[in-house]
Amino acid sequence: MSTRNLGRMSPVHEGVWVSGKWYTALDVVVYRNDTYIATSRSFSSAPSSNPEYWGFLSDGSPPTSGSGSVLDVTSVTVNDNGELIMAIAEDAGD
Repeated sequence: MSTRNLGRMSPVHEGVWVSGKWYTALDVVVYRNDTYIATSRSFSSAPSSNPEYWGFLSDGSPPTSGSGSVLDVTSVTVNDNGELIMAIAEDAGD
């Protein structure tokens, strides 16, 4: 039986973003009180100024009753490198 590495299947919380560190897709960091998720591998790319590597998840505001956002995942695929790719609608959470 053959096996295939599907890569990371769930987010990994990395804590506060640190300059000089490699981040991989699905790493979750806090940067300037906001939360971001890595969309691809990057090195020292600050989340707020590099949207090609990071997706915004939430701001640092405390939630209010009935608030929150749900990501609108439009597709999930596995690329030739065995990495899980999730497409998220542009207006998710608005």
